Amino acid sequence: MNVADLISSAAARYAERVAFVDGNHQVTYAEFDGRINALAHGMLRHGLVKGDRVALVFSNSLLGIEANWAGYKSGIVPVSINHRQPDDEVVRQLTHSASVVVFCADEYYDRLRALVGAMPTAPVIVTPSGVGRSLAWEWLAGGSPATPPQVGIVPEDELHQSYGSGTTGVPKCFVETHRRVAYLARLFFYEFDAPVLASDVMVHVAPVNHASGVYVLPHFMRGAINCLLEQPKLDLFAETVRRVGGTRTLMVPTMLRRLVSSSAAEDMNLPTLRHVVYTSAPMDEYLLRECTGRFGQIFEQVYGFAEYGVVSILPIADHPSDPKGPWPRYASSTGRPIAGTKLSLRDPGGVPVAPGEPGEVCVKGPGLFSGYWLDPERTAGAMTADGYYRSGDVGVLDEDGRLYLRDRVNNMIITGGYNVYPASLEAVLNAAPEVAESAVFGAPDDEWGERVVAAVVLRPMYRGLDQVASSLREYCRRHLAAHEVPKQFLFLEDLPRNHAGKILHRELREPFWKGRERAIH
Repeated sequence: MNVADLISSAAARYAERVAFVDGNHQVTYAEFDGRINALAHGMLRHGLVKGDRVALVFSNSLLGIEANWAGYKSGIVPVSINHRQPDDEVVRQLTHSASVVVFCADEYYDRLRALVGAMPTAPVIVTPSGVGRSLAWEWLAGGSPATPPQVGIVPEDELHQSYGSGTTGVPKCFVETHRRVAYLARLFFYEFDAPVLASDVMVHVAPVNHASGVYVLPHFMRGAINCLLEQPKLDLFAETVRRVGGTRTLMVPTMLRRLVSSSAAEDMNLPTLRHVVYTSAPMDEYLLRECTGRFGQIFEQVYGFAEYGVVSILPIADHPSDPKGPWPRYASSTGRPIAGTKLSLRDPGGVPVAPGEPGEVCVKGPGLFSGYWLDPERTAGAMTADGYYRSGDVGVLDEDGRLYLRDRVNNMIITGGYNVYPASLEAVLNAAPEVAESAVFGAPDDEWGERVVAAVVLRPMYRGLDQVASSLREYCRRHLAAHEVPKQFLFLEDLPRNHAGKILHRELREPFWKGRERAIH
């Protein structure tokens, strides 16, 4: 079965139920399905064919999902482009994908018009209201039937195209197939401690053109409600959860840290919230204790990446219920691999390491991607000889098969001959009372090769205090090995991040390594 059939089947089964809430607007399953079918017919009627690319530039909005799923119904491949990216990267992705149409929100029209005007072959722009010289949404879909178009779609057909977050250079391009997305959607019904229910209301505060978007289809398949927040504002999130009876959400640790650190956190009462998935990075013990104390034992961790999907899950049951009680070691893991996923930790030569030894996380199984689009060299470099994907993450497996992440291969610091993994140091720093968040990286050093540098965002009450650096250094001496203690602290207002919320360690490193032939010492 393909994704188009999954959508049509759910729409028929739950026709009169509310499918989406977008601000004060809501739409039923039958209404939504009719709209995406009409738009799919309109695209085909006006010259697009199966396999054509159409770019989508939206924040969290119902119209963005309509355009996306109309592509699923028609065999036309939607290309998600994040509006927060710089102009040259937007143009690169439009050009690389050969998108012939751009669907965008009205507020992005002027920018997109200027960008496509400089392209040799400018794609047509479609906006909801037909602003400027764009085509109007309803003109494209108007007069079309509300039944699904008859397009032959098989499971291995291309479904969706997107670009990576670009923390290490030119973003990678991923193409999803119907088969893989259908497989990932079904995981939500049997792999999680809190499987999706028809009574659920999923509140999307994280971007649906990134991790949160994976959660839209399984909730639709189950007859649940998807509620979209256009802006990731925590006060808006809390108000929306209370208003719509939100039961589930996905957040990255950065968002959760800001949520529990906000001035409104003390008065935040969200009794309907029963399941919070956190992803992109594990939570350190200090933050997880704060979150559990505030909202209860409702947290479940998902570890994965675009090239595979869900690799492992740390279930709710493995998160301690008492935030002040003993903290078992496994609560700091990413859990065990899900059913059917093979996990192997390898040394730099590709040889599996023993339990307890650090190695690069390599995986294969039903979630494995088919390769980077139009990039066979990069695809080959990402795979082992025996068909495992090399994630670039460094981890350790314990005797029970639980995975503990240490860091990224490229982030590792070698100081005085010792390997230092920044993520481990950041977890210690983030537990200090003065620290809101931190990022650790290596800088060139004539004596040590690399010295450990910590970029720190302080909690408001500690900013401007002269003794903070010495206090943090003493704190690190008590909790870290001597070679791990930062030799330099940088105090920043914010840490640099990509559009997915991941810290850009390379931007912190670059000024220190500028003018050198290589970024290692």
